[in-house]
Amino acid sequence: MIDIQFFNKNTLNLPGLKLVKLEDYKDISHNYPDEELGILFEPNSTDFGILKKYNSKIIIGTSKNEKIIRKLVEHKNIYGIVDIESDKGPDHTHYRRSNMNQVIAKLMKENNKVYFINFNSILKARNKSKLIGRIRQNVILCNKYNTKIKVHNFSKNISDFRKDLSPVYKIFKIKNQ
Repeated sequence: MIDIQFFNKNTLNLPGLKLVKLEDYKDISHNYPDEELGILFEPNSTDFGILKKYNSKIIIGTSKNEKIIRKLVEHKNIYGIVDIESDKGPDHTHYRRSNMNQVIAKLMKENNKVYFINFNSILKARNKSKLIGRIRQNVILCNKYNTKIKVHNFSKNISDFRKDLSPVYKIFKIKNQ
């Protein structure tokens, strides 16, 4: 399994795919041609026309807005989504505000998208219990609709890197890897 980290000088020695923000991609890909680079796409609106240039690259989308998350899931160039849940804001009385619902889970299955769990965000979260609960709710929905789920480091430096994340699959009861 290839791991995913954010690109910076601290993660150059780590194995796997390095994620770069869309606006920094040209400079970094020119300066580091041997690195395997992916794109972290964080849209502010639902205009995804800029992605046409990057057909052959792995693009992972992220957002906290449900409408933008749905557009990310429906877009053909997006490989998966990450960090859609946040540890901020109160939960509703009867459900958690995890930014995923059954419609998004079904669309992810139909469009063959992957739900990524950012292990580094769990390590760095202020309110870990709330974030873990929201991730767990998303995992339950993804398991119900047979959506692929993957756990990756998404580390920004070597000290955050973890080699073996297989226990996380057991803790969250992830079925579809």
